[in-house]
Amino acid sequence: MKKIEEMLTRKAEEDKAVFARLEAGQAKLISMGEMTMKKIDKSTSTICTAVFEATEVNTPTCFVILPYELPDPEGELDKEEEKSMLDKAEG
Repeated sequence: MKKIEEMLTRKAEEDKAVFARLEAGQAKLISMGEMTMKKIDKSTSTICTAVFEATEVNTPTCFVILPYELPDPEGELDKEEEKSMLDKAEG
């Protein structure tokens, strides 16, 4: 009878050790899952920021190559320069 009690006690201690290792592994997995979620959240935020910044860029979709130089847009043209530009534009 004493032998059976010793075996049961030993088995209970082994089981406790196994459960302790399982709980430690479970805690580690939970921690890893939380870290992974934080990284995913950060990555999502970074990607969204990059996408929105990229959509705010104004880039021309086409270009026109002229055989003459355009005057400064803020400058004013006199009548002769204006007529010359119109003649060049008409061809």
